[in-house]
Amino acid sequence: MKLLQKKIMLLIAIIGLSVSLSGCSDLCESTKDYSVPSPDGKQTVHVYQLSCGATTEFATHISLLASDAEIGGNAGNLFTATAGEADLTAMNTVRTEVVWKDGNQLLIRYDAKAKVIERVEQLNGVSVQYETF
Repeated sequence: MKLLQKKIMLLIAIIGLSVSLSGCSDLCESTKDYSVPSPDGKQTVHVYQLSCGATTEFATHISLLASDAEIGGNAGNLFTATAGEADLTAMNTVRTEVVWKDGNQLLIRYDAKAKVIERVEQLNGVSVQYETF
């Protein structure tokens, strides 16, 4: 009887561990603020908040992706900033404006009080210009 109880307890522990670890495959969660498709519709710029757990600060990310691609829990490939002293939107992102000048040129405007972590000026044949407001 004791052997059966030990086996049952071991089985319960294994199931519990499996269930708890199944949620660890993607530790970061993105919440989209807005998206702006390119003039030809082939690419889209996504502005979103990325949260990677209680011990990390919320960050605003901007990614340029193929129009059929998902953001997932990935960091931005164009721009990343934390609030710093900047005001946030209702979606808890740094205030930004994204404008396609044409199919190969992008303008990203952002709050000058934000703490910029990364700014990429060229990606996938698109030149990116930055301005603060």
